Amino acid sequence: MIITKLSGGLGNQMFQYAAGRRLALKKNTELYFDVSDLKLDPMRTFSLGSFSVRAKEATAENFEKLNIPQSAFFKKLITALERFSLLKNPKKIREMSSLLVDQRLIDWEDNDAYLDGYWQSEKYFIDSADAIRKEFSLVSVSESAARAFATAAKTNSIAVHFRRGDYVSDVRVATFHGSCGPDYYSKATTLATEGLKEPILFIFTDDVAWIRNNFKTEVQCIYVSDLGLTDAEELILMSKCKNNIIANSSFSWWGAWLNQNPKKVVIGPKRWFAKENIVEADRFPPGWILL
Repeated sequence: MIITKLSGGLGNQMFQYAAGRRLALKKNTELYFDVSDLKLDPMRTFSLGSFSVRAKEATAENFEKLNIPQSAFFKKLITALERFSLLKNPKKIREMSSLLVDQRLIDWEDNDAYLDGYWQSEKYFIDSADAIRKEFSLVSVSESAARAFATAAKTNSIAVHFRRGDYVSDVRVATFHGSCGPDYYSKATTLATEGLKEPILFIFTDDVAWIRNNFKTEVQCIYVSDLGLTDAEELILMSKCKNNIIANSSFSWWGAWLNQNPKKVVIGPKRWFAKENIVEADRFPPGWILL
């Protein structure tokens, strides 16, 4: 049995599911979600319900089998004890760093595991990529989404994601993450549209006003926020575009990764975080262009 702890938004939960699902497939066992952190976070909810994921919420019996406390408070207490080597659970894989691949998860031999981390690299699930892509398909598609998918498929479409929100409004978050500026998007758009006939930019953003004032382009734009799609539908629309310009965001990372165009061009920011000394060697798949 594998239990994976979910936290963060849709993109983060997709990474956590993918790492857990790959391990469950490898061990031929069941996958369960620990959603206790989400239930305590007023800003986050379980976000994977729109996809064909194959897992269900962990029960008290599941936690007991792995000797993991069900209470979020006791989880945090135990995590603190683990950090000081005062306690150890042989069934638990607590990610040492979300920036470099933790080989323990890839090589895990036990049939049971509790996963506590972000696991933001395709290396955690690349050997189960076909299954992961299939399970990240939408359970249902609205008429608006279906029309947008068709437009993206028949045009020289480029998904462009501007991640702002708390990346600029929350001082603590902004200091750590930072946000991609106009210069990045200008260079990325020039590169992505080079040689394309009548390209169309599908603009994905949580701040349309800022885009209109700061992103200047002669290329035709479709503002996806005007289409009334769900978050999951927007992410899948990203994957239906021919090419992708992503932000420093797991949301658009997944939109690009799920894109199955064999000739796709994916452009991403060289720096994922504001600090210059953070190593990002494992975050980007081979072939993605970093600016």
